Amino acid sequence: KSAHNLGVYYYKNFKYDEAYKWFMKSYKTGDLNSLLSIGLMYEDQKKYDEAIKIYKKVGKLGEPEGYRSLGILFIKNKDVKNDKKGIRYLKKCYEMGYGLCAGGLGTYYEENKKDYKKAEEWYKKGFELKNEESINRLGFMYLEDLNNPKKAIYWFKEGYNKIKCTSCAFQVGNIYAENFKEYNKAIKWYKFSALQNDLDSIFNVAYTYENDLKDKINAIIWYKKAAKLGDNGAKKRLIDLGVSYNQ
Repeated sequence: KSAHNLGVYYYKNFKYDEAYKWFMKSYKTGDLNSLLSIGLMYEDQKKYDEAIKIYKKVGKLGEPEGYRSLGILFIKNKDVKNDKKGIRYLKKCYEMGYGLCAGGLGTYYEENKKDYKKAEEWYKKGFELKNEESINRLGFMYLEDLNNPKKAIYWFKEGYNKIKCTSCAFQVGNIYAENFKEYNKAIKWYKFSALQNDLDSIFNVAYTYENDLKDKINAIIWYKKAAKLGDNGAKKRLIDLGVSYNQ
């Protein structure tokens, strides 16, 4: 770990030869993350052939991030862009049980191809592997691309109920509040994520009580919870309501 951290230090300071030396020392002790960092370093320097070799080696050694890095490189980098190769490597990564790569394939079909059926297929595969990004992206695809908030709520609820995706509960609250004006349902779902000390959720509970349900007492209670966790917006609301957040 110390060798890896030295490599990161030199990498951030553009001393690539020193970084390479320390990453290799770390890799020789079995740290594949250091080998992956060498690939990223080559990519930064536009040494794409070297980066590709390193990423392939990382993948062959059993670390799916190597194939994921290859997939992203081929899909997003205009200098070596090759969507077919990118898709192939993301699939290899997924086949190693890495849900994030299924989410990456879903994102490709959603954003690059506007093929929402294919995107949903891959987001579901990622969700089956308990990947939060996949279920979040599926929910947002229905909310923003397909303008179907009810279906978005369904998938965000699935995310919370099946893999305890806290951000999914927050988004259910947002949709109930913003799209359907069902404020009590919004508060119920905000509270699920508030239980994990999610500041945005705690603040939104208070804000909904104050502005939508006109319940000043509960608003103050929840603004105080947010203020104790350092939320400056909640502190300001308490001052505006004539309450000290220290009380």
